Amino acid sequence: MNKKYENIPYADSLIENCLKIIKQNPNITNSQIAKKLNKSPSTIHRLLTYMRKEGLIPSLKKVVPHAYTPEEEEYPEIEEEEKENETIEKLKEENEELREQIKTYEDQIKRTNLEIIKKMTFLEPLLSEEEQKINELESKIQNTYDYKERLFLTERLREHKLNYAKLKKELETLKSFLKSK
Repeated sequence: MNKKYENIPYADSLIENCLKIIKQNPNITNSQIAKKLNKSPSTIHRLLTYMRKEGLIPSLKKVVPHAYTPEEEEYPEIEEEEKENETIEKLKEENEELREQIKTYEDQIKRTNLEIIKKMTFLEPLLSEEEQKINELESKIQNTYDYKERLFLTERLREHKLNYAKLKKELETLKSFLKSK
């Protein structure tokens, strides 16, 4: 159910009824409106304040004195309505804060994922290069009969295998991190 007057924390039917009464008699007092709608004068006063803020009724140009009547003295629903309105406002604020936090978190995740993908894109060709160098060195070692040359090639092969293992482990870590999200 969509609310017609979203910025006013009162029922649309109450707002419509209030507007109707004011159109019929623009000089009507808050107390008279309250009586007609079976609400407290302070509730009507708060409602009219919201309606003025939203431009539904014109601002008061003069103060209309209200006669005091004993029946206006106690209205227990006032405190309940005020508490309810305060709670609604607090929940709206908390909801908005949570939405902002979620958006920030989602943006951080997107940036992190992009960084991971960039790093993986950079590492994959290096891994292929190391693999190719390892194959070349193994082939050279098999075809070399000079002891010193073989020793030198074997040392280089060990370095490239170590680099290959490091790169492969880093890539696997990055891939598993992406999958976990």
